[in-house]
Amino acid sequence: MERKQSSNKTRYREYCSENHVRLFIQPWWLDAVAGDSWEVVLDLAGEEIMGGWIYKLNNKFGISYIGMPLLSPYQGVFYNYPSGQKPSKRLSFEKKVIEHLIEQLPPVRYINQRFHHSFKNWMPLFWNGFSQTTRYTYLINDMSSLEDLWSSFDSSTRRTIRKAENRYKLKAVKSNDLAVFFKLNEKTFVRQNKKPPYSREFLKQIDTSAKEKDCRVILLAEDPKGCVHAGIYIVWDHDTAYYLMGGADPDLRNSGASKFLLWEAIQMMSEKVNTFDFEGSMIESIEKVFRSFGAEPTPYFRIMKYKWPFNFLKILNH
Repeated sequence: MERKQSSNKTRYREYCSENHVRLFIQPWWLDAVAGDSWEVVLDLAGEEIMGGWIYKLNNKFGISYIGMPLLSPYQGVFYNYPSGQKPSKRLSFEKKVIEHLIEQLPPVRYINQRFHHSFKNWMPLFWNGFSQTTRYTYLINDMSSLEDLWSSFDSSTRRTIRKAENRYKLKAVKSNDLAVFFKLNEKTFVRQNKKPPYSREFLKQIDTSAKEKDCRVILLAEDPKGCVHAGIYIVWDHDTAYYLMGGADPDLRNSGASKFLLWEAIQMMSEKVNTFDFEGSMIESIEKVFRSFGAEPTPYFRIMKYKWPFNFLKILNH
């Protein structure tokens, strides 16, 4: 039996068809990663949407909670600021919208979401019993000059990219072969004695939708013998490109293919968007790589709220 779509979701789909919204809160993306389990509550002034809170409603062992879909780094609250609004009015506007949205959230036992880095003011959430921990992503905020970008890279990263190009003769190839990419991605997890948190079928759902929207590219690094050294998966919206996934053959890691592909992606995306989001990592070895591209550490909030008996999770998740 098909689940009936809420009026909020219908309104929100109409809003997104007429306005720029971030990639990971666009309805088509949510449909791909969450199916029917995503929802949105809206703050309305008449027929106009002032803001909304996008979330995925989960249920485990009979317990409802709000979390994040796989491969979706940001969700949570967005605002539709009135045109010409003075900065002095912005904070009060945000407080009012947040309070209206909180009133509409379902009575779940806990909430745990990552908000986009453009969400700066979490005080209204604090006043309503929420907590937060600060995390970091890495951004290239100005892609207007590739020459300046290249000079901002660490010298070791520039050497690695040149080695990939000159010694290994790697070429970046656009591909639609999701199976090849998934194998590379899977090998990266296997090397760390982990399993991918998503299946190939799940990834195919995303890829099908993103390809239809013409907002994704798969880049593979191939040598003259046709060996594929690494692959990356890039998605984008109206102003930002995101490094969503990557993978490399462990036996060919010395070629520097992953850094080579990131540079190729940055050059390609500079023709489409203003910002490149590495999506960050709190893992020290990964953070070092992103920092080596001259990217800026940019804080974002992980927003949480726990009710009894899950209060102890608040301690575990800090």
